[in-house]
Amino acid sequence: MYCKHCGSSIDGKSAFCRFCGKPLDTAKMNKTVAEEEFVHVPPQQQYYTPAQNVCAPPQQQYYAPPPQQQTAQMQNENTIAVVGFILSFFVSIAGLICSIIGYNNTKKGAPNKGLAIAGIVISSVGLAISLITSFSYILRLMVLWAIFV
Repeated sequence: MYCKHCGSSIDGKSAFCRFCGKPLDTAKMNKTVAEEEFVHVPPQQQYYTPAQNVCAPPQQQYYAPPPQQQTAQMQNENTIAVVGFILSFFVSIAGLICSIIGYNNTKKGAPNKGLAIAGIVISSVGLAISLITSFSYILRLMVLWAIFV
């Protein structure tokens, strides 16, 4: 049986349409199945059915910068690692400090981890050599002072 108001297919035993809620004609309810096949059905409109998920939240779209912009931005973020690597050859303590800062930036996703590690190693070796030569120079001065005094 079909509702005369909305055209939905409904159970012949109900007194009201379960889709639009309007009362059904009792004369149509007593028709047989054979008579129902010849009833004109108006075009169906789309109504809520339990299978539809009307409670789903709308899909949100997020802006993501193009990959080229991300890589360019990431390359500029860790120039301190490059500076630390270069300074490690000339001023060991400054190179060590900059390389350590650059290495900490790589933990946050910045590039040039290899340069930061190389800067730390080269600066450490340079500092060790500087300390050894300084102590040997001081030791030589102490020996010479003890001899001549």
